[in-house]
Amino acid sequence: CQISVFKAVFYILAQMLGAVVASAIVYGVKPTNIDALGVNHLNKISVGQGFVIELLTTFQLVLCVIAVTDKRRGDVTGSAPLAIGLSVALGHLAAISFTGCGINPARSFGPAVISKHFGDHWEYWL
Repeated sequence: CQISVFKAVFYILAQMLGAVVASAIVYGVKPTNIDALGVNHLNKISVGQGFVIELLTTFQLVLCVIAVTDKRRGDVTGSAPLAIGLSVALGHLAAISFTGCGINPARSFGPAVISKHFGDHWEYWL
């Protein structure tokens, strides 16, 4: 409740637009012999399993961000960016081989738009 709905919507739209632009740039400069663009997809797991994996990895990242950036907490010491970066790394180490580890739906959206591949894309948003 520290941000208005209007501002939140524009933050989401900005992230989505940024992801699409970044993916378009990567697509434009990648070598022709490489087909991958970072599109997330399920790898030998069911849709339900993929959803649970994405839910847990996103939860652990959001929980970390909230915990280390809460100004009301006086017991947080150390580097918040380091803690968040390690949380992202942990999520990727745990989930990248199963779902591509979207964590941020906008990160999954950009490559999906450029490559026109939206298979099971709902699980990265829900």
